Amino acid sequence: MFSTDRHGKIPSGALQILVFSFLSLIGTIRSATADTLCSTTSLTNLMGTTCDIGSLQFTFGGFTSQNSTFDSGTGTTTFLTAPSASAFQFSPTSTGFSLSFSGGPLSVSSTSVISSLQVASFTYNVVDLNPGSGNVHDIFTALGASGGVLSSAGVSGFSFALYQGSLCGPVTCIFGGRSVEDNLGVPLILNLDVPDVPNPSLACSQQTAQCFSSGHGTLEIFALSANGGNSASWDGTPTTFTFVTSRFIDPAPEPSSLLLVGSGLLCSLTFVCRKRSHVLHFSAGV
Repeated sequence: MFSTDRHGKIPSGALQILVFSFLSLIGTIRSATADTLCSTTSLTNLMGTTCDIGSLQFTFGGFTSQNSTFDSGTGTTTFLTAPSASAFQFSPTSTGFSLSFSGGPLSVSSTSVISSLQVASFTYNVVDLNPGSGNVHDIFTALGASGGVLSSAGVSGFSFALYQGSLCGPVTCIFGGRSVEDNLGVPLILNLDVPDVPNPSLACSQQTAQCFSSGHGTLEIFALSANGGNSASWDGTPTTFTFVTSRFIDPAPEPSSLLLVGSGLLCSLTFVCRKRSHVLHFSAGV
């Protein structure tokens, strides 16, 4: 506390110190805010931290990777050296982020008894810091995943190569990514980058729980698997995840609905007034 002079004023020197302290506090707040912005860094540095990309705030969870083979003849699983989070570089984009891998390209092969698996993924939470207000909402409608060339081949087994992600709300999940599979020589290509809520206005008006502005999920930077003599590969191009939001406006009540509400309020008010009048007359009679 600053003491005042006999006129009740703060001395000029003390006032200067107070102003300086206030400006320093503002600078500290601004610095703290700037520090929350996501920046290009190793994925290792992001695990367990929170940062912002545009209006989206991400909290990054645990990283998981596996490089293994399985011998169906002996039932033995052999774990080989798997990439760590430090092998991935995180770079923010305008609507998401991309992840580059220092150990790419990758490929897996198999025999009639030996199958192979390589995968790298991590979990996350995301919140839209500007979800709207009143009857205006920004909701997640799509999760995009794009990246390098995937291949899967063989004639006697099963194999796949993919990168994909999920984003889940209270009751629904959104998926995005690309998968290339081969089953006994029959290829199959899947593109998952299709909005889970193609018509958000219709979906939200039918079931509000389908619409969410915060969620969680898992992002697979790559996954390769092969068995029965098949093989799979990924060319190592960075995988980019894009988070799409759409503006939803609650429909305004129809005039007929407003009329019904107004009529109901008028009837309620008339009933209360009549009841109050009856009580007053009864009291006067007494």
